[in-house]
Amino acid sequence: MAVAGMLVSRISPEDGQQLFKDALAAGEVGNRDLLQQRLEKLRKYPAFEAHAQFLDGVLFLGRSMPLKAIPLLKKASENPELRAKALLSLGRAYGTSGQLQAAITTLDSLVGDPEVGNQARFIACGMLATAQAWDAAIVHLRELQKVGYEKAKVLYQLAEIEFDRGNYAEAETLYADAIEEFPADPTNSVKASRLLDCRLQLGTLKDSDKYIGMVDNQITAALYRSEDLIASGKLKEARTAIERGMREAEGSPMMAFQIGKLALAEKDKDAAKGVLNEVLAACIRFPRSIDGMRVLAQLSELLEDGDLLDKSRQNLERLEALREEMRALMPTVSSTITEIEPRVRLAELARECGDAELMQKVFRGLLLFNPDKEGELTQRRMQMDEVPPIFVPFGREVKLPTNRGQAPPGLQGELPGQAPLGQAPLVRPPVEPKPGPM
Repeated sequence: MAVAGMLVSRISPEDGQQLFKDALAAGEVGNRDLLQQRLEKLRKYPAFEAHAQFLDGVLFLGRSMPLKAIPLLKKASENPELRAKALLSLGRAYGTSGQLQAAITTLDSLVGDPEVGNQARFIACGMLATAQAWDAAIVHLRELQKVGYEKAKVLYQLAEIEFDRGNYAEAETLYADAIEEFPADPTNSVKASRLLDCRLQLGTLKDSDKYIGMVDNQITAALYRSEDLIASGKLKEARTAIERGMREAEGSPMMAFQIGKLALAEKDKDAAKGVLNEVLAACIRFPRSIDGMRVLAQLSELLEDGDLLDKSRQNLERLEALREEMRALMPTVSSTITEIEPRVRLAELARECGDAELMQKVFRGLLLFNPDKEGELTQRRMQMDEVPPIFVPFGREVKLPTNRGQAPPGLQGELPGQAPLGQAPLVRPPVEPKPGPM
């Protein structure tokens, strides 16, 4: 008994505290083995039972087992010393397990905490943005701006939200600010591409060399560069850029639309006649491209082709009306958190408008935060995979490219309204906060 008492006396609280700190540090750098080792030693300290429960919960969360993590983190949060850390991890666990409302409630309870309040806000706004609950996400992001938390990431998240909502002028400014805030950020290529997408939507791509030079994908850069050159009246250089892009991405509908824009800028009927069939074929392949249908209508007008002009305008008007209906639905979706049907309708409208990227993102949020309805939602998602038919057929036969239905690598999802439905668009990684312990 005397020996046992001597061994117990050597186990000091300071030793337990150091083991806990070591475990947290191991989790911060992703060293799961070291965390596990420190945790096993910590179990010998009865006074640190709650700390061990917290670390067990963190390990389960790191192994994508949130349902096992939740009860452990709940219990650990009852310890005043661990409350903030445990609730932060508990909020993550709820979110990972699809319990969005519980996650937001838990994280909201921490926003005033001096240690983890800002991190809790950032995690919450990431979840809310994924669920298209944009209003609530923006509230958190604006608060983070006030205190200067992760400036570049907050600006980027705000830009992504405004882009998805169709507020391209606001998004353009925010992308530019995010790039300026952190010029060495390796994700600036993605931000620059999104900024240029905004300018395309606004019709203001002129003088965009700075951002075009940041775009890593050469095919996409050629597309933007040709737009810039056409807008600047440098038509010979634009032709060179388009031809280079077409060699890299043979059969690309986006490049077909660019060659049509060049013919329009040249106001050359012979050139317009020469590219009409290619633009028409691209519109048949991707009948929900507003940009493509607009180019086709303008070419038809230049060539005085009344029948094609009438049909392309009818298609364009239908697409623009659907885009307006989608924009009108945005406030309803944005102001709610868990309502399913408005989001499904938003995804349907995105598909009808040819915006495959937004459709994919909406269903990603629905499936992530409604695991109990996975079967039903997956079925509804699969029903939207096929390319929707053209509204008003052109009634003309055209020879389509041999790679019909296959978008060139690097261009899927790059431009709003032009990603082929039924194929996964280029998905940008979500903005994630710095991870806590594993």
